[in-house]
Amino acid sequence: MEKKIYVVGLEESIEEKINAAVPGVEVVIVGDGDSFPDMKAAADAANEKLGRNAIVLTGGRTDINEIHGTADVCVGVSRAILEPMAMEKKSQALL
Repeated sequence: MEKKIYVVGLEESIEEKINAAVPGVEVVIVGDGDSFPDMKAAADAANEKLGRNAIVLTGGRTDINEIHGTADVCVGVSRAILEPMAMEKKSQALL
């Protein structure tokens, strides 16, 4: 049975909702940029709350095909989502 997660408002604990819907889930975020320090702080706080490394930030990578190859589901924009789609991975494009 497919589980869907709906998050309304950032005041709620997103990490706890995701963990409850898909126990043991690991979210891997690839890339870097100006927002990386803020995202890292948020990921660290979520991981602390859950007591495990549920959110992993890899930073910039050049071996993205290996990341896609191990993923169950890929989410991305632009060309980033075309690569896992070509690998016939479950994919969701963000607009």
